[in-house]
Amino acid sequence: MTDLRSAFGKRVRELRVINGMTQETLAYRAGLDRTYLSGVERGERNVSLLNIEKIATALQVSVEYIFSGERFSVTPSYQSVDLLHHTINDSIDEGRNALTFYEGSSFDQN
Repeated sequence: MTDLRSAFGKRVRELRVINGMTQETLAYRAGLDRTYLSGVERGERNVSLLNIEKIATALQVSVEYIFSGERFSVTPSYQSVDLLHHTINDSIDEGRNALTFYEGSSFDQN
């Protein structure tokens, strides 16, 4: 059993790092305590299905994706797709923020 927990924790850590998140950020987005998430990543915690779903949602991946691949390892093709996906999402978010700032500005355009 410990091997499975360890593999899951390693996979969560890999996906978190790919997403450029700290443990604090992932824990906050998942609604979990940082120390709990740290224990998950070290393979010390027995994670419930509900918490697996929370972690997947916070990582913006499916539960199935977390468990995909050979013993949950990130393959180069997944890394490329993930990086592209997150780069596009970040660009969209930055564009929305710029529009919100522009629309809320009181610049005189005359």
